[in-house]
Amino acid sequence: MKKSDEPTGDAAPAVPGEMRYSLTELLQAVQLERNAPTFAMEKLDQGEITKLYQKSRTRRVLRPKK
Repeated sequence: MKKSDEPTGDAAPAVPGEMRYSLTELLQAVQLERNAPTFAMEKLDQGEITKLYQKSRTRRVLRPKK
């Protein structure tokens, strides 16, 4: 084998390793985030933002009968 054909340490592709998490730890983290005040504010903000982008309905004016 020639020197140029040999793989170098720098050129090796980075392979992500497997990560495992405990289900109970994940559920506890989700519960903590849901109880946080910032989560409640995000839900409120989403409601206000959707109100801003909703189509406004044109109101029809009822004319008095003659």
